[in-house]
Amino acid sequence: MLCKSRSFKDVVLTKRKIRAKILLRLNSQKEEDQEKKSKIIKEKLFRQSAFKKAKRIMFYISLDGEVDTASMIQEAQKLGKIIAVPVCKRNSIMLRPAILKLGARL
Repeated sequence: MLCKSRSFKDVVLTKRKIRAKILLRLNSQKEEDQEKKSKIIKEKLFRQSAFKKAKRIMFYISLDGEVDTASMIQEAQKLGKIIAVPVCKRNSIMLRPAILKLGARL
């Protein structure tokens, strides 16, 4: 039996549904739980040998309800890491990395 290929529109709609479910779940967490989980993730990341060796690290800039990357970015910069973040131009689906300046507002 052949599998029907999904259209691009179907994939986009599915991704939107998944994102909506995840955001709902994230936003329903208590703030203290979010902070605790963010701290655990930060500690695990900073212990990784690959992280320690890396000169450049790419982070995303977190939104409300997501893992807090601001403290990770600031700490990595203090360690001398070059930080890049994904940037998307308006009306474009292309992401490109951009170097985040030291002390930039997140």
